[in-house]
Amino acid sequence: MNRIQGTRFSDWLEGTLLSDLIEGGAGDDDIFGYSGNDILKGQDGNDRLFGGDGDDDLTGGRGDDRLEGGQGNDTLQGNAGNDILDGGDGNDTLSGSNGNDTLSGGDGDDSLHGGRDNDVLSGGSGDDTLHGNGDDDTLSGGDGTDYLYGDSGDDVLEGGAGTDHLYGGDGNDHLLAMSWAGEPVPAQDADAQVNSGEPLADDDVLQGGNGADTFEFRWLIDARDEILDKHRDADGNVDYSMNGVAGENDNVHDHWVESIGVKTVADFNPDEDTLVFAGHTVQLDEITYEDIDGDSKLDSVLTFVSNQGGNGGAHDGDYVGTVIVLDNLIETASVDAGVFYGVEDPYSIIG
Repeated sequence: MNRIQGTRFSDWLEGTLLSDLIEGGAGDDDIFGYSGNDILKGQDGNDRLFGGDGDDDLTGGRGDDRLEGGQGNDTLQGNAGNDILDGGDGNDTLSGSNGNDTLSGGDGDDSLHGGRDNDVLSGGSGDDTLHGNGDDDTLSGGDGTDYLYGDSGDDVLEGGAGTDHLYGGDGNDHLLAMSWAGEPVPAQDADAQVNSGEPLADDDVLQGGNGADTFEFRWLIDARDEILDKHRDADGNVDYSMNGVAGENDNVHDHWVESIGVKTVADFNPDEDTLVFAGHTVQLDEITYEDIDGDSKLDSVLTFVSNQGGNGGAHDGDYVGTVIVLDNLIETASVDAGVFYGVEDPYSIIG
């Protein structure tokens, strides 16, 4: 392995096509590994480390560092300071350690650990595992089947697309399960036809842990720019009241209600926790009580149907999904799930 040593000044250090060990020393360094399985160490200073190709090991050291793994299965550790870590492609392992860090897994099945202080973790594509660790963290799973653990602190967990598992841990956490209705393929002629959408009907599991937690469900439309252009009035605002929400009078629909899947809420405490149903085009149809998980305790099964505020036509009343609250008897009066009108920012417009 080739070894390249920096100085106490701000260095520009480049590796070879082979596997290199590059240490920056003091100063604000720029270090490039290129090809090979490289070991890059920034040490003191605000450093920038780029792994390039290969399975690289990047360590920032003291200072506010930026680490980018690039291609390959990389290991990134920020250490002290407010660091930015980006795994890139491959199955990467990212650790922020001390400081308010920002971690992005990128493509691949990644493992992210925030460490101390208030961190922001984004899994990206793939099946990711995110741990906030200490303090107040924000975790976003992205695409794929993700596992999010807030651990201690008041955390925000958002599963994203895919079948996700959210565990708040200690603290007053906010757990957010997202589902989108699909955008149908626009009709190309005047003949009557039905076009299927591309819904994201994911079966998520939410567990709050200790503390006063909020379980939020957002079931939203998925209208793209060319569809939204049909609803812009003269001053540039988006106005869905002009032609309705679920369907149009011509040959293009803004969105179609599809299944939202089955969401499971575990560890719900009615004295502290809150259920929120936001930005939805659904309404509660009924609540039944049965033992879903076989523990001899009654669970609440909340069934939801489509409701477009009278504009959905034949699709009003269609079954769209279920929310299961384990070991609790939820009453209808405690569920706020009215009809949603208009556009919810920032989640409803998916470009």
